[in-house]
Amino acid sequence: MATETKAQKRLLPCKLTDDEVAERAQELAKAEIYRGQVERDYGAEAEDWKTAKKMWESKVMTASEACIRLGKVVKNREEERDVECLATVSNAQFYLTRTDTGEVVIQRPATQEEMQMSIPELEAIAEAVAPQLMARLRSHEITIEHSKEGK
Repeated sequence: MATETKAQKRLLPCKLTDDEVAERAQELAKAEIYRGQVERDYGAEAEDWKTAKKMWESKVMTASEACIRLGKVVKNREEERDVECLATVSNAQFYLTRTDTGEVVIQRPATQEEMQMSIPELEAIAEAVAPQLMARLRSHEITIEHSKEGK
């Protein structure tokens, strides 16, 4: 049997001379400086990218929300708008009525606070009726006394 030998190249550890160590030290220093620059640039670019990404995501979200809202409007053939309404309390019931169509949009039991509210229509009626009441009181010679503490 014959011995066959082939030349091969392999990556193997080799001892460096002092000059080679100094050369590699210079390369290391340059590589460290370059790495620092790249990290700073990356950090600045990453911040710019994050800001730009947030801006674009916000624009996409706004556009999507507009499409969803308008899609519902078209599908339902209606949209919410500010509409003038009248709030009325009558027979312990609260009514909210649209002034444009006359439709009652809310009817529920009135709260105590709502029942005690000053209603301009009632004030107008009271002002109209007050002189008549005073005349009737005078005709019957009824006097109304005010206490000094109440003034």
